[in-house]
Amino acid sequence: MSEISVREDSGAVFIKVAARPGTRDAVLGAHGDALKLGVSAAPDKGKANKALAELLAEVLGTKKSAVSLVSGETSREKVFRIEGIGAATARAALARHLS
Repeated sequence: MSEISVREDSGAVFIKVAARPGTRDAVLGAHGDALKLGVSAAPDKGKANKALAELLAEVLGTKKSAVSLVSGETSREKVFRIEGIGAATARAALARHLS
């Protein structure tokens, strides 16, 4: 398994995501140091970003409201901030979905 970029800072975790809109809603693996997530939503008016945040919350076992996009709004390469979860917990959740 590639090492997904999971950084902890100021009580939150930051995860790099490689977005693949227009596919199935699923963890698709790793893309370099980013978590590759697919969503069926189109990259139109933030629909795919919202779907990515919801999928990431589901994967990590957190509330949807705890996940926010911090960079890459119009790019396939994104960084999400997740409140209320530690880096070790996030890595363990990701490992379960990547194995």
